[in-house]
Amino acid sequence: MTEPTPELTAARATALETAFAAIDRGSMADMPLRNDALAVEAIGFRPWGLERGPALLGVLVTPWCMNVMMVPPTADDPAWAGLRGGEKESHALPCGVVEFTAGSVEGFGPYLMCSLFSPVKEFADQPAARLTAQLALEDLLKPPEEEVPPPAPTARRRGDGPAPSSAGGADGLSRRAALGMGRAPRGWGGGR
Repeated sequence: MTEPTPELTAARATALETAFAAIDRGSMADMPLRNDALAVEAIGFRPWGLERGPALLGVLVTPWCMNVMMVPPTADDPAWAGLRGGEKESHALPCGVVEFTAGSVEGFGPYLMCSLFSPVKEFADQPAARLTAQLALEDLLKPPEEEVPPPAPTARRRGDGPAPSSAGGADGLSRRAALGMGRAPRGWGGGR
């Protein structure tokens, strides 16, 4: 198992860009879903630990999609050898559990990807796509904010402001009656 260094991380990000740039020039070159304002770019790759061992986590922007990617630190990492294209794997990130799909690309090797955008026509230019990728990665690496429950109602104490009116408000209902605690209406037998 190879532990990712900054140099190795940069080299793998460059190798990922190179492999997907070849796809862009080849099979994706004339596809109508391409956004010609975008280029292949690996963004924010960093070491990440998986059960199978070390990995690199980042976002890949291409002219046809934007994906969160997990890749092995080396193309021939034995821990990634059994990965089959199309397999689904769920991995815990600080934001929660995320489902990834396995793939492989010639000249790079296996990877896990989770789609953020496909296609990417809504991006005007590379800086907009890059910023979105950076913000998405930031959100993935941030724990969800805890929902703060509303404050519990406080008990009313004698002497805390004016007493509720027994005559009722503008609609003629007292608070007790509105809450179903008033006297039974006249003529009601109460089940007798």
